[in-house]
Amino acid sequence: MTGDADRIRADARRTLLPVLVRRGVVASGAERILRSGRISDTWFDAAGLAPLYAELAERLARLYTAGGTAAHAVATPDPEERGLAAAVAAALPGAPLPVAVGNGYGLTDAPVVKPPLPAGTATLVVDSVTTRGTRILALADRLDRLGVPVAGVVLVFDREEGLGPRLGSRGIALHALLRSADLRGGGS
Repeated sequence: MTGDADRIRADARRTLLPVLVRRGVVASGAERILRSGRISDTWFDAAGLAPLYAELAERLARLYTAGGTAAHAVATPDPEERGLAAAVAAALPGAPLPVAVGNGYGLTDAPVVKPPLPAGTATLVVDSVTTRGTRILALADRLDRLGVPVAGVVLVFDREEGLGPRLGSRGIALHALLRSADLRGGGS
């Protein structure tokens, strides 16, 4: 299965990354202030992804299913990511899958998930980009408290600032199409 995932990521580096750079969705170089207030040398404009949702959803679904784990619902931590999450839900086996949406950045101590998912529903978390993964981890915690297991996390772009190991310590796999190292030319 790892070979399939590696081929999907290599194809994304070769075919998707140049498109995202050309469209100004992703860039590297000068430091910029992120929405979270952190400073990063990689820039990712999630709003620029909307025209590519169908293609991205297909790639993310293939990347996730290459790992051999089934999901029966999709959730996203941010209402702005609803379109991408719905497209992934439509591209996964068993589609269409239900889509739940969290409430974004720090609006409450416990993210709200709407509509509620039934306990025991293996759920795939979808987001376009993450730095440290605070929103994703908060959503995973909320789903866990509701008895909804997180089957995995898929991202278009991972800034590689620690989410993978944090999820791994919880037994949750992170699947990212692209990573910061890819943008800097060091991805493999």
